[in-house]
Amino acid sequence: LDDEPATLVRMTNDAGQDDINGEWIGLARVSDKGSTLVHETLDAMRADDSLQQASTLDVFTRIAEQGHDVHVLYVPGQWMDVDDVADLTAAGRFL
Repeated sequence: LDDEPATLVRMTNDAGQDDINGEWIGLARVSDKGSTLVHETLDAMRADDSLQQASTLDVFTRIAEQGHDVHVLYVPGQWMDVDDVADLTAAGRFL
């Protein structure tokens, strides 16, 4: 995963298991150019009435679909998805 730079193709919650190459942890760092692209994309989504139903996944996917490189950083290690108390309990048993 760290042999060559990875760029985003698409972010979605409904990808098939064979199409998943990672999971977004909800953290993004954007450059000045990236900040401009995010603002322009939000403005365009507001103009076409898609912003109300959009998620961050939609914003970054739209930027990638416009041909801009959205660089992806893979963070290796043992990660667990903790969304509720049951997940937290399971994570405690894992450690």
